[in-house]
Amino acid sequence: MSYILKHWRGEHSLAMSFWLNVLLINICCAVFYLVLVVFPIDNPVVKSQVAIILFFVIIVIIYPWQSIGLWRSASRHAGEKKKRFWASTAKVLVVFGIFSLTGNVIDSWPMYKDLYQTGFGKDEFGNYKVELTKNGELIHMKGALGSGIAKEVKQLVAKNPNVKGIILDSLGGRTYEARKLSKVILINSLDTYTFEGCDSACGTAFISGNKRYLAKGARLGFHQYELLTTSFAPYLDDSPEQKKALKIYQRRGISQDFIDKIFKAKNDEMWYPTIEELLDAGVIHGVVNPSNLKQYQESNSLLNKSSDYNIQQSNQESGSASSQVNNVMGGSTIFYSQTVTWPLCEYSVKFPTKTEEKSIIFNGVKSITVQSISNGKGAYMRAECLPLKNPKDITSRFQSVLEKGAKMAGLTNPTITIKNGELGTIGTYFGIKKGAGQDAKFLGKLIIGEKSVLTLLVADKASGFPSEEVTYFLGSVERKEK
Repeated sequence: MSYILKHWRGEHSLAMSFWLNVLLINICCAVFYLVLVVFPIDNPVVKSQVAIILFFVIIVIIYPWQSIGLWRSASRHAGEKKKRFWASTAKVLVVFGIFSLTGNVIDSWPMYKDLYQTGFGKDEFGNYKVELTKNGELIHMKGALGSGIAKEVKQLVAKNPNVKGIILDSLGGRTYEARKLSKVILINSLDTYTFEGCDSACGTAFISGNKRYLAKGARLGFHQYELLTTSFAPYLDDSPEQKKALKIYQRRGISQDFIDKIFKAKNDEMWYPTIEELLDAGVIHGVVNPSNLKQYQESNSLLNKSSDYNIQQSNQESGSASSQVNNVMGGSTIFYSQTVTWPLCEYSVKFPTKTEEKSIIFNGVKSITVQSISNGKGAYMRAECLPLKNPKDITSRFQSVLEKGAKMAGLTNPTITIKNGELGTIGTYFGIKKGAGQDAKFLGKLIIGEKSVLTLLVADKASGFPSEEVTYFLGSVERKEK
């Protein structure tokens, strides 16, 4: 303490006051700043608190102590040594430093306001709620991923050993909290669900579930992370956060094709994969009824599990398609199923509604188009299957075939995908179809097999797409027994 007081009173030599108490301490502060940037603290709240405290200590305590002590030491040096050059130089440096520091503080003030708000202000993501549900077997988390939410979930799991899963209904929040929550879920082998949707950073926690389920109508949303405080990028750079999140997805066995798309959407946009994409990539294990957590039948079908349906084989060589009505049992809310097959076609498909048939002639071959009877209610679903002499011919020009289909459907900016699967080469085109009443979402799906091509077309109102019936229809395709 006496050393500090001696400098304050100007009792140290001018050399010690400048070289040791000013220059060396400033170098130490700069090194500390660099350490804070190069080895950033994981928690952005703590980052901001450290930065604000460092700013306060330097501006309010260290710099006044340095400047006043150096000024007094210079005055004493000039009086005792009768040498004014170095004393005057030191005072000029003090004045220059005051003006320089004032300018830097003014320029950086918005940055420090953001830091203070992040570190000491009200948490913008603090509006979350965590509670037990389903007789104490599930935790329901609703709201943003705010500071402390992972700790709260951890404590709730510790107090309730019967907890088996967690419902995550969140639009996102703090990425570091998502990773901490991910660890809690992994350590306790919890299943994850979302009833209302799980977007942005919430996906990191969701993917950590032992088993992962969507409720009907819920979606998973992905996009690039956004800096919480853009004015202080060195402290709050979220780009490394994305790499950390991707590692979690990779460890969970998610397909690389899906991982490559996770951060493609900009931070002001959102990518919502289809249920089929989520199932194919291994992101979810099924779709459940939120009231009883039973899986809907269509999710089992998409997962290629055994089902309760019997495929009726067609022995006809020409003529109409054949169909069989089946009863749908179990937890599904689809209570009607009609299996449709075609002659000379290797596929079958199931309609969740009654159907009607129309004859068509394609390249001199008679075939049947089967479509749903909705009477203006529900989705429009249509299927047709044509024999192929040379499947490679259509495969080689598949992109142009899909583009032509999208154009004929009148789609705006369609999304076109092509991939290989167990059923064959699968192509889809998807987009918005403008209508006189309301816009509809339209999807065409073509499957090229060894001897035939199956075409599925669906159209439904944009809100809530895809409906349960549409999901069931698109996921019901099976290859007939040879």
